[in-house]
Amino acid sequence: MSLAGCDREPVRKLCRELEKDLSVFIDEDGLGYFAGISAGLEEALRSSKTLVAYYSAAYAVRPACQWELTSAFLAGQREGNPVGRIIVINPEEETDHILPVEVSDARFALAPTTAEEVRRLADRIRSWVAAISGHIGDVPFHDRPRWYGRPPGQAGFHGRYREQWLLHSALHGSDLAITEPTCGPVAAVAGAAGMGKTSLVAAYAWQYGAAFRGGVYWLRLTDATERDVLARYAVELRTIADMLGLDYTGAGQNRLPHIFAEYLAAQPEPSLWVIDDVPPDLDPEVADQLLIPAEQRIRTVLISRSLAYGLTTRENPYGRAVTSIEVGPLTLADGRLLLSGYRPATDSGEVEALDRIVGRLGGNAYAAALAGLELRDRQGLISYQDYADRLMTDHTVPEPVTAMFHDAVVALDDTQRLIIEVALTVAPAPLPARLIDLAARSLRPDATVDTALEGLRQRLLATRTGSSWQIHPLVLDAARRYLQPLQPQAELAPAMAGALTTLAAKTDRSELLPHADVLAGRAELPAELTEALLLLLADHYESCGEAVSSARYRDRLIEGRPDDPDLVLAAARAHYEAGAYDTAITRATRVRSRQALLIHAASLDALGRFAEAEPYWADLLSAPPELATGLAHLRGLRLRGRLRDAEREARNLLARHSVEADGLQQVRLELARVRLALGDSPGARALAESVIGHYRDLELPHHLRCSEAQEVLAEALLTPHLTDLRPDHSGWERAERSLRRLGDEYRRSHGEYHLVTLGAAVGLGYALVSRGEPERGRAELTRTIALLRRHAGDRHPLLLRAIFLLGQTFEQTGDWESARGLFAQALDGQLAVLGPGHPHTAETRQEYGVALKLTGDTRAAAKMFAASRRAAADAVGRFTDLYIRAGISTALVRLPTWMWRKLGE
Repeated sequence: MSLAGCDREPVRKLCRELEKDLSVFIDEDGLGYFAGISAGLEEALRSSKTLVAYYSAAYAVRPACQWELTSAFLAGQREGNPVGRIIVINPEEETDHILPVEVSDARFALAPTTAEEVRRLADRIRSWVAAISGHIGDVPFHDRPRWYGRPPGQAGFHGRYREQWLLHSALHGSDLAITEPTCGPVAAVAGAAGMGKTSLVAAYAWQYGAAFRGGVYWLRLTDATERDVLARYAVELRTIADMLGLDYTGAGQNRLPHIFAEYLAAQPEPSLWVIDDVPPDLDPEVADQLLIPAEQRIRTVLISRSLAYGLTTRENPYGRAVTSIEVGPLTLADGRLLLSGYRPATDSGEVEALDRIVGRLGGNAYAAALAGLELRDRQGLISYQDYADRLMTDHTVPEPVTAMFHDAVVALDDTQRLIIEVALTVAPAPLPARLIDLAARSLRPDATVDTALEGLRQRLLATRTGSSWQIHPLVLDAARRYLQPLQPQAELAPAMAGALTTLAAKTDRSELLPHADVLAGRAELPAELTEALLLLLADHYESCGEAVSSARYRDRLIEGRPDDPDLVLAAARAHYEAGAYDTAITRATRVRSRQALLIHAASLDALGRFAEAEPYWADLLSAPPELATGLAHLRGLRLRGRLRDAEREARNLLARHSVEADGLQQVRLELARVRLALGDSPGARALAESVIGHYRDLELPHHLRCSEAQEVLAEALLTPHLTDLRPDHSGWERAERSLRRLGDEYRRSHGEYHLVTLGAAVGLGYALVSRGEPERGRAELTRTIALLRRHAGDRHPLLLRAIFLLGQTFEQTGDWESARGLFAQALDGQLAVLGPGHPHTAETRQEYGVALKLTGDTRAAAKMFAASRRAAADAVGRFTDLYIRAGISTALVRLPTWMWRKLGE
């Protein structure tokens, strides 16, 4: 019989009735609020067939009660029915306090109030018990699973029973579903800093370990961003693979999850897969790649910090069936349990003071744990009441949670304070232990950094992940407020920069980058150290194909040395790669070299200023071109609409040069664009997919070539081949999602008004037009056209393309007058900028001709169709959609307008 202490009298009456022919155990010794679990209680539970839970409101917050209920629940779960060994008696008017939901649906009875009701309930319980065989003790309570990636359990954790039950229900709610999801159930645990999300999941994994005997796997993505999260995840996967002895030789980023899927699917018992510190604004398609496809053999928990991104709703933030559990402030009951675990409250006065402490700390679990440590260590020196009074009356600081850390930070020794100052000097990201050690010992050679770090960990002020350490942000806030610096910034910042550049030459740079960025902005650094950090950052991002970031750091480099031609040329190249063509031209004109000339010519081409670029190309092509010149010329030919010439140039490049990896991908990318313009969408898709696969295998999913290839792939999916009788509608949806995601990424990396961002917006407009959604397309294109006029001018090819697409949205709704005006406007610009032979010009002529015909101008329409057909034959060939449409239109142009309208229905 499972009950809270305050419920013993009504339960004893029921026990006396049951004991007439059943063996009944009721714990009369361990019923206190903070009572633990005795050996006798555990043995009694093991030998019982069923658990009768007198589920009052008090029952829900008693540790022993919840342990008993959990044990019976897990026993039933292993037999296929989680509530098969549980009988619930509810003495309350409501049922909201009964968790989990499975228990609220179990064998259920209201609490009896008369002797007759007691007898009837006893009879019902006897019949239920008679139908049950075996004992609860079949559950291996102490047979814990192995943990990988962090130590097992969470010492000192108390309470949060409701959240643990919600999490368990989320992870096992689909067990009886007809179909099984590919990646198994997924739950998201979300909450603000210090609320105890990680502790909750760790405590749950320990308490419910019998449900995860395949193992508990813990991976951390601390300080990862959407751009590097998959690369960080791959590092974590390899670490776990090494622990398991899995062979991942040659496996790229995409293959690693499948290696784990094969391993976990082969395990006889389910596993728990925990991914901690997931970036809260992660794109659903990216988050989906974190899941391991091992079906019901794996249950996944995603832990994220912020509630600002909707993770605590059931709106499917991760793109699949995700149940989100909010970890908010501690309830008073849970706060009592946590603090009393450090120092038991002995009377009602101490319990009242304990509640005041929890309330004053805003229910912050981390701050409450620190308070518990201090209360434990100062037992006999300060009472619960005095401690609460001090917190309630200390108004010297605005934040009581920060004030909570005052005594902890002022008690640190000099080495620990130095470590805190090191953390305050750099980014709020994990610090490699080697970096801390190098910096600290350069300032204080006798510093014992390893001992100091362990002391910070024991005081809950720092956490270790692998070989890196992180100081809790609340600790850093308290240090800023209460500690006077030991080391002047004029010495500390250079020491950190020197240690970082030294370490960068010997180890993986990824964890060092956020710190290098912060240090490079510190005025205390000498110029040579600032330049070394900026070069480190610029070179790294260039090697990763993240040109916008590289350009930003290269601009900062030339601020220090504006007359250095090598630095200026590198900045020009970075801006060209980033799509900032005007800036690239400005930088290139400051350098007299053939490379600068090439950047100038290629940038003019990208802006559609072909006539201005021609003299530069005449000079550059006067001798057999190098690879870089050939690649830029290939792109220029394609932009001019000289598709056959571009195709020949691509083949020549492959024949003349032993093309290095990135150069080969550029050639493939240009070929994909050419094939798409020539009507070969399957060929374009294959080439684009090969480029995407190349960079993903290198674990560079955000490389600029990979992003460009995704744009090409999206357009290819939206463009049916002439022989496609059944368009791939799912591909259209995928293309739209991809273009939206790319647009969001470009806004974050390039900015709202950058040409690359606006290009993606035009691509999205094309997707909406292709899908036959004119209203949505019109809204997107109208906004984009206004931005293009403001930031690119009235003659940019991208603007002219957007105007053409906007005309198609009116065409789709039958507003032919509006469509005619927009097509005329687009054609006027394209003739001036691209010329009459460009494929885009020919396509505009074709649609303009249709608009002319349907508005009554048959003669002008015939001229447009004929011109479009001639240009299409030269530009894209005769066996293409554009040429055939122009030919059919020419043949039918003399039909009455009403018949054209009928044909278009």
